[in-house]
Amino acid sequence: MPISLLAVATFLGIGGAPAQAVPDGTELSPALAAAIVRDLGISPAQFLDRADRAQQLSVFANTARDHFPAAFADVWLDDSGRPVVAVRPGVQETGLRDAARAAGFTATITTDTRPAKQTRPQSISGAFGVPARSPAAVGDRPIMGGDRYIVRKRSMFEFCSMGFNATDAQGNAVNITAGHCEINGPADVSAAESTLLMHVHASADQYPFEGSTDQPLAETLLDTLTQRPIENVAVFAKPVDTDHDYAIVRPTHTVTHRFENNLIGVAGAAAVSIDGIADPIIGAPVCKSGATTGFTCGTISTADQKMDVEVIQNHNLFATTLFGLPGDSGGPIFSGTKAIGVLTGASIATSPSESSLVYGLPVRIVLDENPGLRIRTQ
Repeated sequence: MPISLLAVATFLGIGGAPAQAVPDGTELSPALAAAIVRDLGISPAQFLDRADRAQQLSVFANTARDHFPAAFADVWLDDSGRPVVAVRPGVQETGLRDAARAAGFTATITTDTRPAKQTRPQSISGAFGVPARSPAAVGDRPIMGGDRYIVRKRSMFEFCSMGFNATDAQGNAVNITAGHCEINGPADVSAAESTLLMHVHASADQYPFEGSTDQPLAETLLDTLTQRPIENVAVFAKPVDTDHDYAIVRPTHTVTHRFENNLIGVAGAAAVSIDGIADPIIGAPVCKSGATTGFTCGTISTADQKMDVEVIQNHNLFATTLFGLPGDSGGPIFSGTKAIGVLTGASIATSPSESSLVYGLPVRIVLDENPGLRIRTQ
């Protein structure tokens, strides 16, 4: 007796799910909603819907790749948000095509995967030579993804963005950010110079890129760093900058409670709550929060790429059409309300005719390399 299409779909892990309420986007931060409309030209509800479709495709692809290896080529969301399964012609073509259609996806026959778009990225942390200042306590609000932190190297300051709050195998609070932001080499690390420093934004603060100011961006950032008090908030527990670019940072004892949240935000705006993790799917809508440019959104253009980020080779990167500037490195990239990756580099446009790409390392890679590490979802 031939197996039904529904049975095939259920077997592949994409059928039989209980009906869920369709999100309308009102649960998202107004600042994020505005970025979605501005950068993607879709509504917050469509952003959440497409993000969910992308993860349905991911589940389907993980199983279909094993059961139809000769026929499975790729999956993506097209420009209208429609889920597409690419099927190679041959002996397994019918089975995969039928399973894809039973799942509500579009099946297309192809002789190759979707062509990859690549440009050479560079790290987008930023460094300035400024006078050192004595750290000072500056408040007690939650520290969340997208907040700026500062790393000192003698008279230099490097600034980056906090990534996803997480817990390690022992349940301790940590944060996952970019490894290249640790600018002190092994022989150079000291208690004073492997510390993340941070000033806490006041509710009236604006990001230099978004705020109304006549100062150039770099001058505005320098003013921000030199005129406000800063405090020690964390240390680099595990910086990694070969093969994969990430760092696990551990809060200092006095501020641990400020890392115990699942929030991503920008200064003076409501935060977004992360409730799970997701995989990079081509065409999926994504947003990020960075200390320099705040919320920006785009789509994933390639996945599982090997790239040289400046002089360091990085594996398993995904590329996005997000906009980012120096200081956004380490910030969280998410789709819907799911964590996808940390921002590790960018190819910055040099003229209006060029497009810029922002690159991220999937959080699943970081979790796989650190058993027991978990993204906070509450």
